[in-house]
Amino acid sequence: MDLTVAEKKATYEGIQYYVLEHTGLKVSTKQPQCPPDKGIVYSLKTNL
Repeated sequence: MDLTVAEKKATYEGIQYYVLEHTGLKVSTKQPQCPPDKGIVYSLKTNL
């Protein structure tokens, strides 16, 4: 899969800013630690 110029220049901070400006939502900087055998769905359900 080839990346576009915009995708190559995107940073996490830039994405956070874009989401905040366009939706008013803050993107968390905390990333869930997923146990390899459970996956992200399990982690999200248990960390809410």
